[in-house]
Amino acid sequence: MISDQITKRDRNRYELLRMLQRQGPLRRSELSRECHVRISSIISLTDELIAEGLVTLNEPDRPRSPLTFTSDRWFVVTGAVMADRIEFAQVGLDGQVYNYTRQAISNRASAQTLQAALFQGLDAQRTLCPGRLLGMGIALTGIVDPAPGLWHSAIHFPAVNSVSLAPDMEALLGCPVMVENDARASLWGALWFEPRLAALSNVVYLSLCSGIGSALLIQGHLHTGTHCYAGELGHMRAGEEGRLCCCGKSDCLETYCAIPALAAELRRVEPLMNDEATPADLAELIRTNPQAAEIADQAMARLGRLLGALASYVDPDAILLGEQEPALYEALLPSLRHHIQQEFQGRGTEALPIELVAAPEHAPQRGIAAMVINEAFRNTLSPLYRERPIFTANAPACATSTTDHF
Repeated sequence: MISDQITKRDRNRYELLRMLQRQGPLRRSELSRECHVRISSIISLTDELIAEGLVTLNEPDRPRSPLTFTSDRWFVVTGAVMADRIEFAQVGLDGQVYNYTRQAISNRASAQTLQAALFQGLDAQRTLCPGRLLGMGIALTGIVDPAPGLWHSAIHFPAVNSVSLAPDMEALLGCPVMVENDARASLWGALWFEPRLAALSNVVYLSLCSGIGSALLIQGHLHTGTHCYAGELGHMRAGEEGRLCCCGKSDCLETYCAIPALAAELRRVEPLMNDEATPADLAELIRTNPQAAEIADQAMARLGRLLGALASYVDPDAILLGEQEPALYEALLPSLRHHIQQEFQGRGTEALPIELVAAPEHAPQRGIAAMVINEAFRNTLSPLYRERPIFTANAPACATSTTDHF
């Protein structure tokens, strides 16, 4: 009986925190109504959260004042390994990014070099963290198994081969570290920080950048598949032109639809467009040049064919487009929507919603931070959280077991 009561209290506490995350400041009476929890229990839980410093009253002298997160006190330190760089930042409970830094990295870097760069960057961010640290997270290009914290492989980093990244980083840094594929992290961040998307249960997520990232949400859970390959579209065959891909094969979807490939094709009709052209420049050319629009339409036909097939299996609430300049997506969207709809011949006239993520900048960092926040919220429910040291700015790292979890 006591165990059931603790479980119920833990669940109520998590739902309370999640409600504040989704809806912003709320009064205790509103939390009681929204969470379907008695007001006496809400008062007890919120008093506990105020004492822990997670939430605060907007007007401290008024007990009926709305409650909000103390977002300037709690942070997640994040790293994101891209094809040619590593990015670091601190992310608050509200998704704000602070102290963003980046450093170039060679694709010939060894696994040890990558780990050393991650350790130095994360440790520097922790030292500069202006508040209390919930944990650390790393978003990674390539194939990632988040449960054991393994970075299996990455096309852009051939030296990566089943690197035990999270356990190694936890041992070095002395605090919990989460790892996840960058596209899956970005999808989770969009659902976590954008209230309009929070109710979605089935989602296909796509990003067009230096490569093509994709991820799946099925029945409210990120879907990784048996070998953590689920949703990987970028290296599926999409043509017969013999275009060489960085993976060593040819005619992968990335060689037709990723931003470098699209830009190279557009330079055929606009030779004056240089290698430094931005996604916004590409969008303007597509809107104003009929030949460029035709090239973009051909690329979207290839993308729509594979993306439409994936969507037909998932039957999603929506397809989300993220991690890119919105202007480029807006220029490509009519063509992409048309070609995806052509794949749904048996679905009648019902339109499959395709939406842009509102805040695409720093998407992997915000996404992995959202995952850490979610797990930290869940773990505040257990005695382990209250007994575990919380790391503060300019404080030495405390030793913890590499088997600790959030």
